[in-house]
Amino acid sequence: MNNLFGIIWKEIKLLDMKWFDYKMETLSYDCSCGDIFLVEIRDLEMIIADPNSKTQVYSIILQCESCSLKLRLVFDKESLELLRKTSPLEWRTYSVNSLESVQV
Repeated sequence: MNNLFGIIWKEIKLLDMKWFDYKMETLSYDCSCGDIFLVEIRDLEMIIADPNSKTQVYSIILQCESCSLKLRLVFDKESLELLRKTSPLEWRTYSVNSLESVQV
């Protein structure tokens, strides 16, 4: 994919992320270079809280910590609320059916 952010390596859903640091509320996704993409939950909450946004599905572009690859994280309010209520161990095993509303 190519857009104003440059080439997007991949587009993923919130469920594809894993907990990097539960106390710091940081999620990660593995990059093909061997490093990771990171995002803090508060950044996702700020996107949803934007009063000018009229969308039901949100996205954020993440940059790898080491290389030039970028990915688009797609999420909705329901998936973020689910994340808030779910422990790190439960998160990875949670039913994909509950997050079908986020279309990538």
